[in-house]
Amino acid sequence: MDPETERILKEEPRRPEKSSLKMVVMGYQGVGKKTLMDGLQGKWSEIRSKKTRKGERDDDLGIRGRDLNVEIIHTAVKRHFPFIQRLPSCDAYLLVYSLVCEDSFKSVTAVREQIIKQKGDSIPIIFVANKTDIAQDTDKTVRVYRDLSISCEWEHGHYEVSARDSSDINRVLEHTMRRVNKNDPSMKAAKAGGTSKH
Repeated sequence: MDPETERILKEEPRRPEKSSLKMVVMGYQGVGKKTLMDGLQGKWSEIRSKKTRKGERDDDLGIRGRDLNVEIIHTAVKRHFPFIQRLPSCDAYLLVYSLVCEDSFKSVTAVREQIIKQKGDSIPIIFVANKTDIAQDTDKTVRVYRDLSISCEWEHGHYEVSARDSSDINRVLEHTMRRVNKNDPSMKAAKAGGTSKH
């Protein structure tokens, strides 16, 4: 490879080959899945259309040039889910529950078991605890324990948000994309292509 071609490849890393990313959002009815996804899709569109100024770091998390496809599935409060015979394939699962509804948390923990059983433990799973705006009276100890279990024991992402106020939605999107990119060979290649030696 001639020096000029090598220089161009280093300066312009390859973008992901995949033109779209699919998220499956699952959770108990009424926990705010639709509102959360409206916020995530709004942020996605903002990043996707943003133009990088000269000299500015391109930190779009692999969003630019890609479409976001979302499938929302309502779950029930059961330990096992015979109605989900085959979970849809996707790049990441977002499991949404409400901080003010204990049943909704039981629902997504059971869904997690189904995901691990059917898809393995390498697929990105992110827990989203919604409705922080009305959860001031919930037990803080329980919330901390849940976070430790999800983040440390299960090693999944876990964020408390208010989808209605768009609070911390950016962090959910960033974490999700970093998990997805970690498993995406095309993103690894793009990153390697943009690494230069000094």
